[in-house]
Amino acid sequence: MSVSIFLVKFALDSSGAYVDGRSDLIESVTVPCDLFHKLAMGTEGLQLSQLEVFEDESRRESFQVSCYLPNEASRLREHLREIFLDTLRKSADEVGSVSMNHLEAKVINVILGTFKTLTNLDALLTRKLEVFCDDESVVVRVDINE
Repeated sequence: MSVSIFLVKFALDSSGAYVDGRSDLIESVTVPCDLFHKLAMGTEGLQLSQLEVFEDESRRESFQVSCYLPNEASRLREHLREIFLDTLRKSADEVGSVSMNHLEAKVINVILGTFKTLTNLDALLTRKLEVFCDDESVVVRVDINE
């Protein structure tokens, strides 16, 4: 099970409504469910918002997408960085307690995979918060695939 997190640029119609027909995927990261729940549940009061997106500019058909608004994305990134530092400390302790001759490649692969996921998610959130901070058409979309 995993959670897909996307940085998506939706088209906005003349009244500011989100339109899917002309959306662009900027970046995506897949996060294991346990890591996502640790991240989301560990941030007090953090909420996924529901965004109404229209299929096209006719506005006849729409659907809901889960997303983090900029303020929530900022809080999520802050907590993500706390988890990163905690994971770094735990990994250093784990690796430091074993001689290099006994350190399994599997353990190293797990540690590296976790850090890759955390840094990729941090980059996605940072991109929204720093590059697209004033662009309301760019959202952090979340699809939970449980």
